[in-house]
Amino acid sequence: MSDDNERDRVTEVLEHLLDPLDRIFPLPGMWHAIACYLFTLLAFCGFVISLTDQRNRQRDADLERVRRASHTQNRAALGSFKNISLQGAEMSAYPREELEEMVERWLAANRRAEEEGDWIRHLGAMYTENAEYGWNMGPNREFIAKGRKQIEDWALGAHMEGFEKWRYPYEKILIDEKQGEVIGIWRQVAPVKREDGSDYEVAGIGGSWFRYGGGYQWCWQRDFFDLGNVRAMFMELAADGKLDASVKQRLRKLALGQALPGVVPIRPGQNLGKKLKAMIAMARTVLLGA
Repeated sequence: MSDDNERDRVTEVLEHLLDPLDRIFPLPGMWHAIACYLFTLLAFCGFVISLTDQRNRQRDADLERVRRASHTQNRAALGSFKNISLQGAEMSAYPREELEEMVERWLAANRRAEEEGDWIRHLGAMYTENAEYGWNMGPNREFIAKGRKQIEDWALGAHMEGFEKWRYPYEKILIDEKQGEVIGIWRQVAPVKREDGSDYEVAGIGGSWFRYGGGYQWCWQRDFFDLGNVRAMFMELAADGKLDASVKQRLRKLALGQALPGVVPIRPGQNLGKKLKAMIAMARTVLLGA
């Protein structure tokens, strides 16, 4: 009898060694193995999320240092974009004839730049030495160039790589001589065509808002366009095998988180947890309407 009890005791010990959770959470059959697998999977996912979040935090910290380093001048530039119309009435009225001549010179220079693919040569000299030029690149990114050198190197140089032969025909020009401002509405047309002969053209409205600085030069410019439609156009060009190699490299850099010259964050980026929360909330809205 004692041998039987000893054998049962050994069997019980072995069972507990094989299934140590049985005393805590008694479950039948293989459920403990499944539970252990799930717990292990969750722990691994948690580790990956934690590691990714740590890398994102480091990247955000780097971006924050860049943002802080240029915070004052960037906010001043962004502020000037918002408040320019309030300042203009008392600062810079010009004869309408002079502004009309400036527009004609600008349009002629754009046509030459399109024909030759050299934007720096034909447009660089049309900005004052301390001019500012910018545009939005998404919910949390702005491009800002301060001074003619940065405008030539960044706006007309680095950011025009792959777009040298694109056309930007102006459809409408609005001149306000009392404030020395001009708004030009233009289109964005790729240098290649579809199989049916139609142009690859970005849908929606694009344009530039200028401030005249005298001497037939702009002292401030702000571009605006539909970023979503630009991305859709890139996707169509890529699908058709007609996307310029330079544009592909630019998109790859953006996907890898590499900064383009002059591009700065507006505010600190979201961490992984907040991004996941936003994705879950959007999925719940789409699937459940909640």
